[in-house]
Amino acid sequence: MVTNISDMSPNEFESLCRTLTTAKSMCQNTPSSSICALDDTSLPLDQYRHDAFIAYSGEDEATIEPVLHQLKECGIQCFYAKEDLALGTYVITSIIEAVSSSRHTIVFLSKSFIQSDWCQLELQYIIQNARKSKGHVVIPVVMNMAPEEIPGELSIWKYILFDDEELIPMFLEAIKGPRDTPTYGQLRHENEVLRDENADLREKNEILRDENEVLRDEVRHLTTKLRPQNR
Repeated sequence: MVTNISDMSPNEFESLCRTLTTAKSMCQNTPSSSICALDDTSLPLDQYRHDAFIAYSGEDEATIEPVLHQLKECGIQCFYAKEDLALGTYVITSIIEAVSSSRHTIVFLSKSFIQSDWCQLELQYIIQNARKSKGHVVIPVVMNMAPEEIPGELSIWKYILFDDEELIPMFLEAIKGPRDTPTYGQLRHENEVLRDENADLREKNEILRDENEVLRDEVRHLTTKLRPQNR
């Protein structure tokens, strides 16, 4: 069962932080791990399940969700823990897998994000993953805070201001590229459409086969009926 961090007691939260720190240490010390560590090359296309992993503070959900909705309408497949974290799963492992299987990470930086121990631990893994995974892009989005308040770990990445009027176009350019490369969400959608069309064709083929059998039976019946007259 998934427990909201805000509902945890101080001892439970401290224990969770220790567990995540241990998981991070395992990632650093076991480079062959299929979950925690990545090779120096990007994952094959079919191993990515998301266009972007969304890192955020729970206090900012109401602010960022309209933006995520717009990205979804543009075909961007995001992992948003509030909606995509399955009940009954181990939170830490699920987050690690989601980051590793995402092509990009969008970090919504706010004062609440900076002040959250959980967000900071999550951010450490995101940065570690970006350094090891060639092609993984981290996109910091600065919210309700001055640029000089950006953590040092993220200062090496070019950031976007949340209030920028071109926020969505900049997201799309970063994720889809200047050549408007299809996103994983779009490719999955196209695959589903093709699968549905293929199913329709199979169904029509079955109908035509049945109709053909009926016609064949009618021809045989007529042939049998006409034979005595031809003798």
